[in-house]
Amino acid sequence: MVKWTPFCDLISLFSSLKFDREYELSFWNEIYGCVSYLNLPYETVMSMPTYIRKFWIQKHNRVAQEMDEGIRGPQKGTVVDGEAVNAYAAIEQGNAN
Repeated sequence: MVKWTPFCDLISLFSSLKFDREYELSFWNEIYGCVSYLNLPYETVMSMPTYIRKFWIQKHNRVAQEMDEGIRGPQKGTVVDGEAVNAYAAIEQGNAN
């Protein structure tokens, strides 16, 4: 199974009442995660409204959690690594259509 990594706790940005170093670091970690894990262009992420960016992060993290828990049916217990990852992903995308 391909392991997705959840990122950004989403709580830290809303719990801070003042702009400080921790807030800034959380913000840039969130932007980095959107660009790195979601493969969204930097310009798109920076121009995206906050609530939409939060939606994408939550959706990604939910899917990552489901995959980790083995909820996705026939893939349960399947481990794919190395060069087979791309072939497996292509098969799964074909099954989704």
